[in-house]
Amino acid sequence: MITERQGLVPGIVAGAVFGAFYFAGLVWSRETAVLYRRHPWLNTLPFTGTFFVVVVALNPEFTLLRCAIMALIAGAIFGGLIALVQRYRERTTV
Repeated sequence: MITERQGLVPGIVAGAVFGAFYFAGLVWSRETAVLYRRHPWLNTLPFTGTFFVVVVALNPEFTLLRCAIMALIAGAIFGGLIALVQRYRERTTV
């Protein structure tokens, strides 16, 4: 279990990330889809949290700060790619 190897912080983050996935699935609606399309950076939040949990779980020798920085960088790259794809789609559909 992640909390036994790394401590309480990654366990809380893991619970928050996977709880958010569950909650989003429960309340997903048309308005939520519009919000995610309007704000592509919201799409990076679940990815960034999941990436953090995976890095912590697979690399117990890394510090939590190092894992967090890696997750933030990966989330920024992922968010940039999502924004580019959405801009491309908007330009081609108009």
